[in-house]
Formats: sequence, C-alpha cells, structure tokens
Amino acid sequence: IASMMEREDEDPGVVVAPYWSCPTTLELRSDLISLCLINDCMGWTVPFATATAKSLALDVLLRPDMSILTTAQVTTDASFYNIMNTCFEPIMEPWTLKVEMTESPGRVSGQTKVTAESRIELNISEMHMRGVVQTVESWLQDSKTWGETLEQGKFAPYRLRNEAGVPLTFWLGSSLEPPDASVCKGLASGGEEPFQFSNKRVLQARQRDMSIEFHTLSIRFEGIVDVLTHVPVDITGVHMLPLGELRAVAEIHNDSGSKIIAIQSTFKIYNKTSTAVEAAVTNDASGAAACLWSETFAGDFHGCVPLHLSDSKFLRVRPAGGAYTYCIPFKVPTAPVT
Repeated sequence: IASMMEREDEDPGVVVAPYWSCPTTLELRSDLISLCLINDCMGWTVPFATATAKSLALDVLLRPDMSILTTAQVTTDASFYNIMNTCFEPIMEPWTLKVEMTESPGRVSGQTKVTAESRIELNISEMHMRGVVQTVESWLQDSKTWGETLEQGKFAPYRLRNEAGVPLTFWLGSSLEPPDASVCKGLASGGEEPFQFSNKRVLQARQRDMSIEFHTLSIRFEGIVDVLTHVPVDITGVHMLPLGELRAVAEIHNDSGSKIIAIQSTFKIYNKTSTAVEAAVTNDASGAAACLWSETFAGDFHGCVPLHLSDSKFLRVRPAGGAYTYCIPFKVPTAPVT
C-alpha cells in the first residue's frame, strides 16, 4: 500500500481521502483454547497440568482519527493431574477477566483498564505440592540420562521385582500371549529386571474428558495356567489383580526416579523375632501331609508364600534348627493378610 506522502506526490490537484474514512473492526472469537503439559520423563506419558481459556472475545476498533480501542474478555481456569486418583483437580477456579485498552491518535498516550467479575480462587493441597516436587525430582534425574541408552546408563525408568515366590515371564502390553517370543523376559523368584517402553503413546489431551492410556505389563507364572494381564506400572500404590481363581498383588512405588513394580503373593510372612524361623506349607490341616514349600526367614526378615500356594493350603512355623516342632497348622487365607 502506498504511503500517504507518495499519494500526495502523484497529483496535487487530486484530493486524497484518508485511508480509514470509516471505522475498521477486527473481531476474534474462540470457544476453547487448552494447553496441556505432559510429563514424559522417566518413561511416563501422563498429563501434568492444564490451562484453558474459554469464551474468548477480542475486538480491535480502529477509528478514522487513527485512535485504537481494544477490548477483550476471557474465562480462564487451571487444573493439576492427580496421578494417584487418575483425575484432574482444579488449581484455579474459573475466573472471568476483562481488559480495555485505548490509544490516542499517533499513539501519543494510552490507557489500560483491567477488571474481573469475581476474585481469583486458588486451590493448593499437599498432594499438589508432592506432585510438583516428585515431577521436578524426576526431571532432574531424567536429565542425567539424556543421550544414553538403557544398557549404557545405570538408570531405568521401570524395574520389575519378583516377590511372588515362583519364576515368571513378562512382556510389555496387555495380551494373553506375547506378540513375539523374543520380547519375553524371564525373572527368577527374588530377582529384579529393569525395562522401558520404546514407544511413548500420544495423548489426545482434552481437559476432564480425555482418555488416558497407561503403560501395562503381562505376566505368566510358572505352574499357573492363567496369565496376569493389564498390570499397571504408572500408578503408584497397591493393586489387587485377578489371576483366575487366585489373586496377585502389584505394589508400585518410586525409588530414585524409577518405578518399582513388585509382584507379590497375597500372603506375606514377617519374622519380627530375633531368631530365624522356618515356615512350611502343606495340604493337610493335621500337618501329616508332605511339605509343599518351606523357607527359612532370618530375624526381622520377610517374604511371601508362593503365589500358587496361597489358596486352600495350610501354614505352620517353628524356630529354625530342628530342635522344635511346628506349631498347629492354620489355613492360608485367600484375602491379603500379613
């Protein structure tokens, strides 16, 4: 567009009309703008927080005298994703903000006016603070492994610990059979195996109605026909998982930025005495039947009855060394118990 001076030089006899002989208006409308921060370190792919702008209205009025009037109105809110409860929790309640700016001709002076229909309400809880601290610690730990592979570095985002009392085989994903035999990994009783997911899932992020897909494992135990599928590895806590007529326990916690997934039997034995204790499982309440399993637990030590023996079996204990007889056998409960 030619400048005003160029047009005046064309023909002094021509009266040049101003560029803006009538007001010019620019309007912008948006129902929803959403920003979602994703925590993708340490092998995770889960939301961290979201911020939204709703009912956005922006109007820019350019008057013939070259003055500008800008008005805007928007309703904003922010939420924190609680991974323990797998839901969004509001940090900032919906808040409507109005802004009005005026500029005089030639932008010699201006005025800005900001108003709100209500006060800002912020929700800060202990869980929010824990989540922030945990995420920052994970980011710092994750930064130490940038440029390294799982084999080259000592850090692994996940570690599977076998506390089920029997050897197991596991593979990534949720399926009754592994997609390929080469992806299966064996793990002896009491062993621990690091692993990671090579492909991170893409989240279709939308606040409050977004569908989250977590990483999962599938596990097959030696001597048990049924396969344990849909083992969650991203959600910390204790999870009861169905395994045919049996049940398994997945205890998941964070340790130095890694997720430790401990697969356990539903029956734990804690030796709180100062001497070693022998524990044995039989089929008979009288104790006359052959021993199905026995283990010696040192003082202040614990372990699990094998997973396949935690149903319709009997347990008996005695001080180690053979100088004492076993106690009266008692039934191994199917519900989780210590």
